[in-house]
Amino acid sequence: MRRSVAPKSVLQALARSRFLILFVCLLGLFMAVPMVPRGHGFSVLDLDVAVSTILIASVWSLNHSRLLVAVGLAFVVPAITATIFARAGSSPTLGTVGLGCALAFMAFTAGSVLWVVVRAREVDTDTVLGGICVYLLLAAFWAGIYSLLARLDPGSFSAPQHPFASSSGIMGPEFIYYSVLIITTMGPEEVEPLTGPARAWTGLEAIAGQLFLAVFIARLVGMHASQPHKRE
Repeated sequence: MRRSVAPKSVLQALARSRFLILFVCLLGLFMAVPMVPRGHGFSVLDLDVAVSTILIASVWSLNHSRLLVAVGLAFVVPAITATIFARAGSSPTLGTVGLGCALAFMAFTAGSVLWVVVRAREVDTDTVLGGICVYLLLAAFWAGIYSLLARLDPGSFSAPQHPFASSSGIMGPEFIYYSVLIITTMGPEEVEPLTGPARAWTGLEAIAGQLFLAVFIARLVGMHASQPHKRE
């Protein structure tokens, strides 16, 4: 009996928490990528697989609406397909197309999850995980923006020595680390924006990260304060 109940319990937990898988994948990306030393079994292909996993997990987080899933797949399938062909043929153009589709999907997913969180009537674990996923998706989105800028203009940042900025992968690991530093206002150390677009997007990320935290926390506090009154 216990063996038959356990799988059902896991599936029920995943069904109740739509954002749990996405949260775990995003957290793994931001924790694992900076910790892996370059040249020790790490490759752009490994990062592409990690980002593709996040894109698929994002589709799962939208499973409450068939329309959202269909729109999400319309972005995810071209993104992963273009990246695979870019890796096979080493085509920078296909890599840029895949990155563009991935960026559009991450923006779409962040907006959809944020809408679910804002419309929630009570604060629960799923609401908190959804808000955290939006915050991490913003960091991933901006990492893709920086990678796109580096593709279009290799002199956008002051760290051109790494091979990921102009590669056929989805995004460079250095830009993931750089995005985390910017959105948390810790300040960059190894990477520095040099061009106008790079500086503009860097400033926008710092502003968006702080505004989201302020609004999200205020929203959670307001919802939590009103819950006892609703129950009474």
